[in-house]
Amino acid sequence: MKMIKKAKTKAGSHKASLSKLANKRTNRLAKQGKLHKADKKKKKKTIQENYNKKQQKEQQQQQNAMVNDDVEEEEDNGLSDVDVQYFQRLKNANNFLKGNLSTESKPRSKKRKRTEEDEAEEYEQLPRTFAADKESQNMKMMLPIIAKGKVIKRVAEKDVAESREDIDQQLPVDKTSVPENEIEEAELTEPSVEKETESEKAYLATLSAAELLVYRKNKLAEKKQKIASLSNSVLEDPQNNMKKLKELRLMLGDTEPGLALTVRKYVMVSLMEVFKDIVPGYRLRIPTEKEKAQRVKKETKSLRDYEASFLLNYKIYLEFLETMAKVKPVQPKSFLTKHGIFDLNLPRTSMLEFGKLALKCFCEMLVNHPHFNYRNNIINSIVPFMNRKNSEKLLALLSKRFSKRTSLEISHWRLSETLAGW
Repeated sequence: MKMIKKAKTKAGSHKASLSKLANKRTNRLAKQGKLHKADKKKKKKTIQENYNKKQQKEQQQQQNAMVNDDVEEEEDNGLSDVDVQYFQRLKNANNFLKGNLSTESKPRSKKRKRTEEDEAEEYEQLPRTFAADKESQNMKMMLPIIAKGKVIKRVAEKDVAESREDIDQQLPVDKTSVPENEIEEAELTEPSVEKETESEKAYLATLSAAELLVYRKNKLAEKKQKIASLSNSVLEDPQNNMKKLKELRLMLGDTEPGLALTVRKYVMVSLMEVFKDIVPGYRLRIPTEKEKAQRVKKETKSLRDYEASFLLNYKIYLEFLETMAKVKPVQPKSFLTKHGIFDLNLPRTSMLEFGKLALKCFCEMLVNHPHFNYRNNIINSIVPFMNRKNSEKLLALLSKRFSKRTSLEISHWRLSETLAGW
């Protein structure tokens, strides 16, 4: 018997099915990492849709089976379709049978009454607020500092920015000094101060001599403590504590009966020492209206506001010193009264002593900062006192101070020019 050899098929002559070829291609792309993710998402979405359709179909079949069972039962009871529909509408209309027809009272609420224990428990569960939380709301975080390898966090009190104002020209303004547009603050009215003074006087009238002495002693100690605290805060950080400088300057208008003159002396000397330390070594210039309209960085705007507020407080202080040195009463509706400083109606002798102290502070500001704004105003205010009696002390003070300083151009030409005019 002859063996019949099968003919060898050529490679590639066998044809695979389309589905098998597609699976091979998919596997090959998956191994290469080139398989599109969109295909997987589409396939997953299709499977989910098919599953949902299957579930809906099963639920529909169950509902149809239940309806058919109900219809068969109804047919057994001999009810027509109209009766079936009617009873289906009245399916839940039997609630009236559950009510108590013997009384007309309303059904009682299932909610139980609140007791004092429940209210106390709810109160205990409320969050507590402490004084530290209220203080933290008025604080803001500052940039930390590194000391001895440790990071130290810093916080500062939020400052309330003062609004703008046009400053009245009470002093003759120097050409090189700042313009009139500076920081504005709330005007203080004299009637309100008078009301407080009258009520204070009425209270003091009820005290005995010993009680009055103790009261004034304690009150003065409180004022001195406040002045020291405000001065220290301003010296630590002038730019961020401009609000404290304003508060200290407002104490120049203190009207406490029996203490006002003493408090004003303490505040006047304290402000002199504060300004001697924080006045910059250059003149300040307020930007023009055109410069204010331009958009600037937040830091630049903050610096401008600080400089304007600083100059306003400085000018009010100089105006106060000039008025007190000339032993003049504070006129109503003047620049000083607008900023909370009113006349005390003191005796002439008390005003003279107070004026001498104000003149000394005036000279100290000129000698320590002859380069700063309003220097010509200070010179014009001091020179007339050199022609009066007992002016030797003033001349000795100025000559002694100026002799210790080298770069004082005003001692060369400005002071001599002013003296020549007198």
